[in-house]
Amino acid sequence: QSTWGNRFLEMASLSVATGLANLADVVASLTFEAAATSLPEETTQNQKNALQVANNINILLDGTTIKKVKPEEDTDAIRKTPEFNAPLRQVLQTFPDEEDAASRLAVFPMSSSLLAFCSVSRGSLARIHSLAKQQNPVAVQSVLELAQAHVDNIQNTAVWMITATAEEAEARYQQAVERLKTVLAAELCVALTCLWMKEEDMRQKAAAEEAASGKKSKRAVTLTLGKGTRLVRSRLAASMDVSQISPESAPSLVSTLADLLDSSIYSFCEDLLAAKNEVARKPKIAKGTRDFGPEQMAIREKAFSTITSVFKRHGAVAIDTPVFELKETLTGKYGEDTKLIYDLKDQGGEILALRYDLTVPFARYVALNNIANIKRYHIARVYRRDTPNMNKGRFREFYQCDFDIAGSYGPMIPDAEVLKVMCEILTELKVGSYVIKLNHRKLLDAILSVSGVPDSKFRPICSAIDKLDKEPWSEVKREMIQDKGLTEESADKIGTFVNHKGHPDEMFVKVQEMFAAQNALDNAGVKAALEDLAALFKYLKAMEVLDKMSFDLSLARGLDYYTGVIFEAVLQQDTSDPNAATISVGSIGAGGRYDNLVGMFSPKQIPSVGCSIGIERVFAILEEKTKNDAKEAYSDVYVVGIHVPIEVRFEIANELWKNNIRAEFSYKAKSDPKRDMTTAAESNIPFAVFVGGDELAEGVVTVKDLTSRTEEKVSRAALVDYLSARLRRN
Repeated sequence: QSTWGNRFLEMASLSVATGLANLADVVASLTFEAAATSLPEETTQNQKNALQVANNINILLDGTTIKKVKPEEDTDAIRKTPEFNAPLRQVLQTFPDEEDAASRLAVFPMSSSLLAFCSVSRGSLARIHSLAKQQNPVAVQSVLELAQAHVDNIQNTAVWMITATAEEAEARYQQAVERLKTVLAAELCVALTCLWMKEEDMRQKAAAEEAASGKKSKRAVTLTLGKGTRLVRSRLAASMDVSQISPESAPSLVSTLADLLDSSIYSFCEDLLAAKNEVARKPKIAKGTRDFGPEQMAIREKAFSTITSVFKRHGAVAIDTPVFELKETLTGKYGEDTKLIYDLKDQGGEILALRYDLTVPFARYVALNNIANIKRYHIARVYRRDTPNMNKGRFREFYQCDFDIAGSYGPMIPDAEVLKVMCEILTELKVGSYVIKLNHRKLLDAILSVSGVPDSKFRPICSAIDKLDKEPWSEVKREMIQDKGLTEESADKIGTFVNHKGHPDEMFVKVQEMFAAQNALDNAGVKAALEDLAALFKYLKAMEVLDKMSFDLSLARGLDYYTGVIFEAVLQQDTSDPNAATISVGSIGAGGRYDNLVGMFSPKQIPSVGCSIGIERVFAILEEKTKNDAKEAYSDVYVVGIHVPIEVRFEIANELWKNNIRAEFSYKAKSDPKRDMTTAAESNIPFAVFVGGDELAEGVVTVKDLTSRTEEKVSRAALVDYLSARLRRN
């Protein structure tokens, strides 16, 4: 095959195969018009090539006014066109590119092409059968027999090709191309005849109406086809005698149409589909990302303002860092999640990656700038190469709102303030009932140590424990034993600890008892953790937020850089029973202490602690809560000019803008008060300022309260003070 297949490329070229594929879709679209059917909305097609066929047919049918009938058995074969035509497009992908073809190193996929011809021809024959039922079966019978014979011949050729010689294969392949064109010509003939019959019926009805009434009938006498199918029929009509079209002339019409299906019609179909696809092509947004409209941005800006005000209330300063970092800065900090870092291509010798969070860049910033202490906040986008799930709030690009305190201070004093900041934000955002789960990394390490977990397995086992909020203990235990290689005895011992949670005061006593039972209260990690937590709980109680906490031994934040207190805020919702316990619906913030992270970038360690608000989930909650609220106004005043020069609108608006009053006006050169009032009402703008010729001469305007429907004349000089007072009152 390699000897004659390369020579065959010149004869059976990619352009011919592409022409046949496009022609098959174009002919099928006319059949859809003739059958008055359309592709099902759920069109099959996860498969890329079938989807392309479906898209081609839909754009050719765009604009048709032929009434679509309900799907019936008679049109099933037509509606399955994408499945029949897809294999030929699949074959096109196996053709060599121009460089390979020029070097004659590629082999033409002849056998697969013939199998694709079989599929396309069978689909065409099935569509002819469907259309034949709408016409004179006797007149179309000869067309059906002709098409059937060619379909059978193509199938026989595909089987016979396996043992053919090179010369025989070339000749038979070219014959198969011509036979496929004849089958498509037969389908085209039947479709055009069907459309002609429908229009002939329309003409006869119009003539009957005219004869009965003596007036010209308003009834349409031509079909309004799709924008693409209309051009196809016009092209064919320009190349043939349309008077030939009738059921009786169908057999001879096939021959005429087959002669028309040459390279020029291939080019026409290709150009038509390319042009129509260009018009119909819709831009796509990258997977895992979102656009935000004005209403959504209003909610986000309000939330950001609330969060920022809390940060500033606690004396934090803002910083910013690049959206990308050296990859070496990010790797080795996130445990198993390191695989989610977005790598960038080599940029001038530097290996870069998009930031995964805001904490590691902050640590790098502190080290690079030799900062001894700072209380900072940072609101910016981060990126994760995760599997997106929009319904669960999992995105590849999203905002984080971070608050961190770096520096050497008294034990747990910064940690307590960070937790207080998180409580204030969640309370002021009014997201609903929430609880902050907390634990201590040293306590968690001690649990693993007394349970017999080797040091090398600490982080993998922590990762498994961290899934307890989503999976039952039985599944977590299975993962520890089967996937992580832990003994069942160690897993069971871990279970005696991590399945406990509750109010901090009660859990503190219980934790002491559990470690005492294991003779581990003298463990250095246990002692340090309990001392930290005792101080933390005391400070949180002083700030009246201890009751918002849940001491949860299953919390095992997966990031490698945590060294002390770790915490996670979880939103809760009530069950249908108002007296029942609340159930968790997802994490909306998290954080912890990381004393060694800055030291990864500098010889000097700077202890740090911080929190991050899961703002995307918060936004989703706020959007749901406010979806039925009235649309927020983006302006306070709408300026309406009535028969005055447009610069008068500019003058009044400018006066308001200079005094920090939000105002807008119509950009139409000629103002339309009725339309302007509709715009103002739809935008919930509270006031309108009217100025007409008389007001302009008197130096006054009419201010209308669009809520109370009252109005008052105000001098131009007093307008700003009047509106400012009214807006403050509102």
